[in-house]
Amino acid sequence: MLEELKILFIVNKNEIFVILFVTFLGVIGFLIRRYFFKNKETPRISKVNKGVIAIGGSNTINNYGITLEEYKQGLERREQEVRKELNHTHDEEKQQLQIALTEIQAKQDNLQQSYEKHIAKQQQLITELEKFQSDNPQLFSEAINALKQGKNNIADDLFAQIAQDNEDTIKIVAEASFQRANIAEDEVRYADALKYYQKAHHLALENTLYLTQLGLIYDTLSKHNEAIRCYELALESDLKTYGEDHPDVARDRNNLSSAWQELGEYDKAITYLELALKSSLRTYGENHSIVAICLNNLGTVWQELGEYDKAITYFELVLESDLKTYGENHPTVAACHNNLGLAWKALGKHNKAIKYLELALKSDLKTYGEDHPTVATYRNNLGGAWQELGEYGKAIAYFELALENDLKIYGEDHPTVATCHNNLGLAWKALGKHNKAIKYLELALKSALKTYGKNHPTVATYRNNLGGAWQKLGEYGKAIAYFELALENDLKIYGENHPSVARDRSNLGSACYSLGKYEKAIGYFELALKSALKTYGKDHPTVVTYRNNLARAKKALANKTK
Repeated sequence: MLEELKILFIVNKNEIFVILFVTFLGVIGFLIRRYFFKNKETPRISKVNKGVIAIGGSNTINNYGITLEEYKQGLERREQEVRKELNHTHDEEKQQLQIALTEIQAKQDNLQQSYEKHIAKQQQLITELEKFQSDNPQLFSEAINALKQGKNNIADDLFAQIAQDNEDTIKIVAEASFQRANIAEDEVRYADALKYYQKAHHLALENTLYLTQLGLIYDTLSKHNEAIRCYELALESDLKTYGEDHPDVARDRNNLSSAWQELGEYDKAITYLELALKSSLRTYGENHSIVAICLNNLGTVWQELGEYDKAITYFELVLESDLKTYGENHPTVAACHNNLGLAWKALGKHNKAIKYLELALKSDLKTYGEDHPTVATYRNNLGGAWQELGEYGKAIAYFELALENDLKIYGEDHPTVATCHNNLGLAWKALGKHNKAIKYLELALKSALKTYGKNHPTVATYRNNLGGAWQKLGEYGKAIAYFELALENDLKIYGENHPSVARDRSNLGSACYSLGKYEKAIGYFELALKSALKTYGKDHPTVVTYRNNLARAKKALANKTK
């Protein structure tokens, strides 16, 4: 049995994390994962990150910084710069630029929410800056005024001058470096942001705000081990300062959970999330958006571990809380319906899944109208649910509507459009139309290579899916070539013990098995099983799949040698 990929692809990243889970058919489902601490772009929940506050409405927005149109133009300029730089860079710098491009596109996907978050952050940074005691208040005042007017380049020059003029005053140089890092991060200049956050931290080791922001930028750049070191130091410091039940301590634990989850260490992720939940319940009580976020994040981890009943329990608690907080027709509640739909789908309860997914789609159509990224997301999810029921015509209809939406929103060469092509390819493959499937899957891969370059998880995903399509046509040599490229990519990105690497090896084992190369297949299946056992434990569906594959290959080899 060939296991096609589980795609992790982020869409709508302005105050919700949208994480895609793929079934063994490879169809993408978008699972909403909400962070109130992470300093990444996500659409609907404000994060309780130090230095960032939520804003109440549009009245306050116009008092600070740039207009929405100016913000949009700035993103477009930065996107052009990044695309140009991608043509002339290599290796680690290229990876950083690819991440920056993904973040820019996420901001563009949810422009209004992203803009409001930008203004909210500016407001809080300025409020904190106005409290900062400096020996040179005039320059700080000029920098604050520049920030208020949205003149980041002038503010950055002023902070650079402040650092130069006060090089003997460590506290001032650290704060100026921190402000330059914030400006760079806001402009999606991650290499500069990392440099200045590092400088601020090294100059003020006791400052947990600087330390946390350094961890967050490491996380953004997929340097999760470095991020964990920062979060652990922040947690140690905040526990000494505040004790157990404080929002900053809960924030540190949530950040640690996220980083461990990215590394596939789900047990550690759950431990930290449960501690964050316990603390947040004491701080806020049951019916609070922060508590709902903790519950939601626990649901997503249990879902990743294949513990769908536990995931549903958490998602139902989230829904109950969010209905009290927001009412029925709200994007947050729609996201809860979406998550419950995907969890029921994972349990094989497809009709129940469709009921929840239809509620999510209906709500967001009312909120946003036809041409919105989240609407396309929920259509993709409904397509996946109908595909699981064997209703391939309905699945393709939803995928085509999603593609039509996304082409209007993004144009041809965009990761979200590539996702739609991928989904359509897998649906046509399920119908046995393998040549038509390959056409769509090749479009997805071509676009992803243009966007990310060859060493990227999404590129590995699409190579896996193409390998699966060629395998169905009996073209095992082509299938193995794609699977080997995917494995090479994922080993560079993740290292040995990661679910994606295990998946790639399982797929290679399947292709070798189809060619009658049973000893080679056994080698791949054994490596895949060993890794999956470490990640999931012995009773996870993926482990069962790998164990069964290995048993079949050993049986086939025994029969062959009789």
